[in-house]
Amino acid sequence: EAKPVVRATDWVAAWQAARRACPDGDTVTLTFIERSGLRTELQKSASNVELSAVGELVMVTVKAGGVAAESVIVIRAVDLVRVEIARKESGARK
Repeated sequence: EAKPVVRATDWVAAWQAARRACPDGDTVTLTFIERSGLRTELQKSASNVELSAVGELVMVTVKAGGVAAESVIVIRAVDLVRVEIARKESGARK
């Protein structure tokens, strides 16, 4: 039985839903398969990360401060395994 195909737009929609579900999340971790076949994790501040879809690619834009992008990571949608938003900082937020 064939696995359902997860498209780049599916990842972006899931990302947006996760941000709404976990608004206090301060860390995002992206798990993806590299060309070598190894799993890699990328961890960034959640408030500085945006996901967008370009064809079947997921574009991860990381911004620090101003409006200019600090870095852009492009991952094939089929290689993206997991996107996690978590609250890692200790202490209560108000």
